[in-house]
Amino acid sequence: MAVPENKQKKVLTNSLCRANNNWSYLERKLTLIKTDMLLQHKVIS
Repeated sequence: MAVPENKQKKVLTNSLCRANNNWSYLERKLTLIKTDMLLQHKVIS
């Protein structure tokens, strides 16, 4: 019983890590888009 539980925990940790990586990727992308919009706005004004 101890082995499957450990394996399950490992799978959960892996998927959490993956979700975390995806989130930081999204945050970086959002920051880039925001910066781009700000720059375009400065160019227009």
